[in-house]
Amino acid sequence: MRKNNDEYSHQTFLEVEAEWKRFEEKMKSDSFKISSINSIPLPTQPETTHPTKFGYFGDVWKMVRKMCSKGEKRKARRLLITLYLRYHPDKMGPRIAKLVPEEDTNNILGELQIKAKAITQALTALKSELASLAAAP
Repeated sequence: MRKNNDEYSHQTFLEVEAEWKRFEEKMKSDSFKISSINSIPLPTQPETTHPTKFGYFGDVWKMVRKMCSKGEKRKARRLLITLYLRYHPDKMGPRIAKLVPEEDTNNILGELQIKAKAITQALTALKSELASLAAAP
């Protein structure tokens, strides 16, 4: 379980994915509850406006570019869409809400909304970067 976001500031895509899979398994249990925002495996938000140069998002960027260079644009697009839907505030909030104790709902879901929005904005920036590369001569 996560202790503090600083420990995860340089997590790779594969590390976050492994943590997310464990989290999804725990979510299947009726007794699993989320006690803090740090219990949710979220990639650390980029500190810059260029997420292509940052840990998790830099890894996603490299993967997507590699897929595109191999002619696997659909696969790259599917990866971005999957991540976008996973972390989208309107999709994630309801999934997580049922796992949060009632007394913590406002705090945890409020923080989640902010973090999920930043993550989807970073993914949107990656998608825009990809589109600009595709449009370049």
